[in-house]
Amino acid sequence: MSDVLRSTTIQLEFQGQDGITGVRQFTRALTDADKTVEELNKSTSENTKVTAKNVRTKKEELADARRHVSQMERTQHKMRE
Repeated sequence: MSDVLRSTTIQLEFQGQDGITGVRQFTRALTDADKTVEELNKSTSENTKVTAKNVRTKKEELADARRHVSQMERTQHKMRE
């Protein structure tokens, strides 16, 4: 578990006899989305499915973008040789 707060979207799917009858979403800053989803699944009824989607931080996006650009530059350099 990390002490870093991450923006997480929690989604609740309400299921009836004829499939999904409703979906509700909300976003909160959480440190442990998996634990939150587990607790929500325990506390909600059987016809409700809880899922979570983490939103990446700017720092993570920037690091991935830098890594991607570096890889592209290495590939172009090798192709020139």
